[in-house]
Amino acid sequence: MPLVNEMTSAMQDLVVSGDADQLGWRWGAHGIFSVASFYDSLVEKYNLIQSELVSFAPLVIWELSIPLKIRIFLWCVCWGRLQTLDRLKKFQLVDDVRCVWCKRGVESVQHLFFQCPVIYDVWRRLSGRKWGEVLMLLDTNDLTGLVKNWPHVSSDLLGKNLWRFVPAAVVWSI
Repeated sequence: MPLVNEMTSAMQDLVVSGDADQLGWRWGAHGIFSVASFYDSLVEKYNLIQSELVSFAPLVIWELSIPLKIRIFLWCVCWGRLQTLDRLKKFQLVDDVRCVWCKRGVESVQHLFFQCPVIYDVWRRLSGRKWGEVLMLLDTNDLTGLVKNWPHVSSDLLGKNLWRFVPAAVVWSI
């Protein structure tokens, strides 16, 4: 109902004339839509500052020196847009939504990369003596945070430069 009230109050300010209707984007130059004008309208309408908008976007993925297809895949993981079995079930494309690895949990992005016991063991083995630190990163169920904070977990197994690519390699391999 609040949306209806908001629309009703917005329509009260309209001036009706005999001219033909025209489509236009009031936030863009000359009534033309652009992504930049949409962004500016969001900032204006919701009183957001740039840091609030950027903080929720997994930008750290684009900073990794890995192939583009892997970055795109990680981006999809962060936004929960992988075609996991739980999503395919919504479109009635599959019946069984059990995880292909453990056969127990429902296969979702969260389960597949953070909660599945089989994959959890992979993370544990890779992290070695740093398991406690890695466990804290995994418990957030957030790939962006994992990739961003992973370099801060030092490794005895690999060199520093190679260690920072481990989360991307694990997620891509699953």
